[in-house]
Amino acid sequence: MLMPGAVTLSTAVYLQTISKRQKPLLVLLLIMGAWVMLI
Repeated sequence: MLMPGAVTLSTAVYLQTISKRQKPLLVLLLIMGAWVMLI
């Protein structure tokens, strides 16, 4: 498995790149929450 930090960071950067209008912090929290569920 990949490092959680790398996955979260890359996903956050990707989401911020494709969707500038959405709230990045909210998206990041959702990503982190989803990753925790996968553990």
